[in-house]
Amino acid sequence: MKFLNWKTDIELLQISNNDSFDYDIRIHATKELIAREKIKKLIMVLVDRKHAEVW
Repeated sequence: MKFLNWKTDIELLQISNNDSFDYDIRIHATKELIAREKIKKLIMVLVDRKHAEVW
């Protein structure tokens, strides 16, 4: 489901909530959203550590 990588977060949320899409596509959209959130949190942690090292 590589085409989901090119979707925005809002589009992925719409896909995962839309019953007219196939169940597998909705699951993959949800997984992609979860993966993006994990990456965002990891980046925030790394940035916070970097700022802590500077000060």
